[in-house]
Amino acid sequence: MRFRSLVLALTCCAGTAAAADQTTFVSPRVADQEVSVENLAVQGGVTTAELVNHANHPIHDIVVVVQYKYQWPREFAPGKESPGHGEVVTIPETVQPGGSYAFRAPDGPPPTPAHGGHFDTVVRVISFDEVVPPGA
Repeated sequence: MRFRSLVLALTCCAGTAAAADQTTFVSPRVADQEVSVENLAVQGGVTTAELVNHANHPIHDIVVVVQYKYQWPREFAPGKESPGHGEVVTIPETVQPGGSYAFRAPDGPPPTPAHGGHFDTVVRVISFDEVVPPGA
């Protein structure tokens, strides 16, 4: 079996890693066409989304980053520290081609501070493995 992986990081030894375990690294642009985040919703402090496999092969070990970006009520006079935060979540499930996985973040956005503002929620896939059978 051969694996194709997306990793949003610099890999100085990608050539040697690919030769050793037949891993191929793809660009984020290519990866966005293979796995998408759809139906993102935040309701009652719970963040949910659907991870959809558009690839021709199963994918697994999907890693997503969930960001709660705080938008200050007065952008030109922000506070000292943003209450926004992010978390990295690994989904060890296998998603078949054309299939999807219902994702639920372990933590939701923090409560809105008393001085106002709001959170923008962003979920991005930062890595996954695509299982490519021999000869494919």
